Amino acid sequence: MTLSAFLSRFTSRTPAPRRLQLYSTQTQTSSSSATKPQQRPKNSPQQENIGILRAYGKPVSTIFLWSALTYMTLQAVWSKLYSDEMRLETETKMEEIKAELERLE
Repeated sequence: MTLSAFLSRFTSRTPAPRRLQLYSTQTQTSSSSATKPQQRPKNSPQQENIGILRAYGKPVSTIFLWSALTYMTLQAVWSKLYSDEMRLETETKMEEIKAELERLE
């Protein structure tokens, strides 16, 4: 078993992103110094962008969703702790005012 076959077991199942191909110039093998005009790659740039989106879209969206869920959870926990703190302070103030009213009567 080759190393690449072994490692392929542990890699994700999403296909590896295709590398963007730049417009390349090719020289003729004949003795003339003329070059062929630039050739376009088989896929258009729009198709290349779709390929990149397919390759990286799922991991990016997964990270975004997990971070949004984490943020909302931490916000809810903070809100609960803050409301408990405010309720405790309010109850303490009420007890002080009640004690002062009883002292004045």
